[in-house]
Amino acid sequence: MKLWKTWILQYRKTLKILIITTTKVQFTMHNNLAIVLDKMNRLQEALEFYDSAIQKNPEHSDYYNNKGIVIYNIQANTLTKLNRLDEALENYYLAIRINPENSLYYNNIALTLNIRNRLEEAKKNCDIATQIIPDNHSYSQCKSQTKYKQFISCYFIQTEQIGRNIYKFQLIL
Repeated sequence: MKLWKTWILQYRKTLKILIITTTKVQFTMHNNLAIVLDKMNRLQEALEFYDSAIQKNPEHSDYYNNKGIVIYNIQANTLTKLNRLDEALENYYLAIRINPENSLYYNNIALTLNIRNRLEEAKKNCDIATQIIPDNHSYSQCKSQTKYKQFISCYFIQTEQIGRNIYKFQLIL
């Protein structure tokens, strides 16, 4: 934990020293500081630095993806704020618009859609990710989770239908 704090202090000192605000180094510094803050679970601060990196370099797709991940992590810890998942999806879509060949972005969309129970869309994004990189275990796992949720959903629907049919049958007798 102390090492993370040291890194944050060092990043902040470095940011203050930089005079030219349009250099790629500073964009990276903002992004890196956001990553460190994310690892320390200081998610709101991380979002602020991702926003800063995006504002300074809106064509860098990883910044949008990283911001989406932080928002996703916030939601994983605070499910009462589900409306922020839409914001995570927006950032993933912005990242794809800039770099459509990055399979990680599609996988992140699928994971987020899984939480929202938008399973068909999640499956499509899993498929795109595995088309780009077929042998990625994480993408296969995401697809398996989606199929499992679909199965469970169908199972409960069928079980409920069977229960209704039994009830109707008992009424007839």
